[in-house]
Amino acid sequence: VAALSNSPLVVCCAPRRGVRTDTNDFAPRASIVFQPFPTDQTVVRIGYGLFYSDTTQFFAWRSYEPLRGRVFQGTSGDFVNPGATLDDLFPSQNFVEGGGVTPFFQGGVPQAIHGARVIGIGGPLGIDNKTPYAHQWSVSLQREILPRTLLDVTYQGSVGRNLPTQWIFNQPDPSPVPANFSSPDPAANPFLRRPYACCTSSSSMNANILESEYSAVTLKVDKRVAAGYNFLSSYTWSRSIDQGSEVFMVGNTFNILANSRDLDLDRGRSTFDVPHRWVTRGSVELPVGQGKRWLDRAGIANGLLGGWRLSSVFTLQSGFPFTPLIRNRRANTGYALSTERGDLAGDPYFSADEWRRRVEEWKQEGRTVRLYVINPESISLDYAPGTIGNIPRNFFRAPFGRRLDLSLAKLTGLPGRARLELRVDVINATSERLNRLDLAQFVFANNVLTDPRVGSIAPYNNMFNPRIIQVGARVSF
Repeated sequence: VAALSNSPLVVCCAPRRGVRTDTNDFAPRASIVFQPFPTDQTVVRIGYGLFYSDTTQFFAWRSYEPLRGRVFQGTSGDFVNPGATLDDLFPSQNFVEGGGVTPFFQGGVPQAIHGARVIGIGGPLGIDNKTPYAHQWSVSLQREILPRTLLDVTYQGSVGRNLPTQWIFNQPDPSPVPANFSSPDPAANPFLRRPYACCTSSSSMNANILESEYSAVTLKVDKRVAAGYNFLSSYTWSRSIDQGSEVFMVGNTFNILANSRDLDLDRGRSTFDVPHRWVTRGSVELPVGQGKRWLDRAGIANGLLGGWRLSSVFTLQSGFPFTPLIRNRRANTGYALSTERGDLAGDPYFSADEWRRRVEEWKQEGRTVRLYVINPESISLDYAPGTIGNIPRNFFRAPFGRRLDLSLAKLTGLPGRARLELRVDVINATSERLNRLDLAQFVFANNVLTDPRVGSIAPYNNMFNPRIIQVGARVSF
């Protein structure tokens, strides 16, 4: 197209890659399995791997678009009056100013103190971005403690590096002096404190600069199918820490860094951190009907009472963490999305008796009363100017969550080797409202630190969490 355009304004081509090639992504894997005692059934498994990940593709796509000095706006036409001809596919008069990078004076800053014009940068990939990666390792001890019953104790850990974030690389340093973009004093004017004179104070790029770490111990009992039943019960204690769990927002935590040159200000529990999690699933065939303990015969009784199977999955876990925050209030960086969290002024959780009283009131006054999952008075808004407060990211945690799923199935033999399965599944059987697994995302927290409702969830009637019942049939042959 560029060759046929007959116009110096149409050029080829976009770059083949958005970042420099990372040529040392060596990813070794190693494992070993052994029996420490020859006459014993204990098995030890040890594994390690180095794993790499793609950068978030949303940002990679935009990095292949070349900057344009002008934008072509085509003209509609018809056979009599065509908008363009083969000799002049892109008429010069159809190119208009726009796109590309045009230096300008940042709004609100007097030209007398502004200095040279600046450009605004938003969203490109860092040219030297390294591939995100994680070291992962595990050690497990397995032993058959009963016939067809396995006990598994596993420690696993990982550390992540080069994790992506939207990095406000030109964010001014905090200051105790209230922001005033008209002031010639750098202590008051965030624009005069920006690190790089080329760009606006809110310029950003998508950089792979964050870190994470994870540790967990899992205790698992696995009863394989025997005598018509099986179950798997697993308990995990874990801890996940990072400086940001997503590029923008996940759950109820806004992940723009509070201070782009002090990443550890946002070091805290991951938004998906669950310290305790117990999951048990099982399935049992009722011992009635042909081939079973009772009514072991064919006929009507077997057709009605035989072939029933009951299955369930039960989950009990800690609540997810969340972060009440406000943006650009006292740090005085001049950046609208800079997050601040306040100071901790007391115990954020109510006593057991007070919590029960509040929950009961929340249920009885289902249309109007909000339930505070933390005490809002434990957050002080009188934190020092020029700071974000001393409350760590994801310091607070929602109440524990639980969920029960049930399934009842009837298996019936058909002529030949075919079989009919009729089943009823009940998902979220107890229809939890307070102790739902995803409660943290309903806590009033994001950019509402100064709101009296901070740390609360909606009235009981508004927290409807439906129970889903579905019926299915399957023929296998």
